[in-house]
Amino acid sequence: NASMNNGGGPACLRLRVPMTASEEQALTARVFFDAELERDLTLWVERHYRDRLTLSDLADPALLDAYRFSPEVRRMIASEPRPRPPVILARYDAFRTPAGWQFAEFNCDVPGGIHEGAALNDLILGDPSGFRVVPLLTDALCTDRVSPAVAVCYASGYGEDLEQCQFLRRAWNRIGVQAILCNPENLVYTGRDLRVFGEKVDAVYRFFPGEWMSEVPNLDAILSAYSAGAFRMVNGFSSLIAQSKKTMAVWHENLDRFDPGERDLIVRHVPRSTVFRLEEMDRYLRDRERLVVKRQFGRIGEEVLMGCHCEDDE
Repeated sequence: NASMNNGGGPACLRLRVPMTASEEQALTARVFFDAELERDLTLWVERHYRDRLTLSDLADPALLDAYRFSPEVRRMIASEPRPRPPVILARYDAFRTPAGWQFAEFNCDVPGGIHEGAALNDLILGDPSGFRVVPLLTDALCTDRVSPAVAVCYASGYGEDLEQCQFLRRAWNRIGVQAILCNPENLVYTGRDLRVFGEKVDAVYRFFPGEWMSEVPNLDAILSAYSAGAFRMVNGFSSLIAQSKKTMAVWHENLDRFDPGERDLIVRHVPRSTVFRLEEMDRYLRDRERLVVKRQFGRIGEEVLMGCHCEDDE
């Protein structure tokens, strides 16, 4: 009744169209609500609408609307072969706080720190075998081939990225896995296989941020090769979903859709996060000292605003 009286709700609910009996009879669409229509609508909602959200659902591209990804990012995620590959490598940034351990970042797209982790394990603990990331990553690449050729793909303009990729290239070459340093523009799809500098490669270790791939001129060819199963990739493009800072907000804003154990993990270990809303600017300014603002895909501290160090204009 409120909607019909302009009190809210969709405009279509407020539209009145007087009709004669003959005009009603001429209608072919199911626009009159009855028991049969109610049953069919209920079945449709139960089949297609989510009534809960689990951690594994974050890999489901049906959630992409909530993230408002660019068309190019959505296209990259949609290009992944089926079944969708899992996230093989991830880094979680944990901080010890008075309230316990808090995880401020989930780096699942191009997680760094492999070479530092290996070196610290050796230097501090004196046990180079204790850092298992490189052997496990190698096992993941060798699922269907003993010695695959791997394109180690990185953003060649960043020296710090080269450090990690050079570390992996040397580690793999020592055990007989051919690893070739390149950037995405060096990848060529022949229609049968993927090549880099003329060499056929079986897998791509991608240390090139997914959202930057939209600027790569040969992106269409790379996606065609990926969809066709011409190569495996670590990590796949769907890792951008978990990488997004919005994922933490999705968790907190949908707590009622998680089971009790998952809710407890989120509340205890993930800082309270919400999607930025311009209409709440007054509250943000009022609570500025307690807030940190991040971009969805900020990298290496890019455009992170700590409220306690910002002025109103910032």
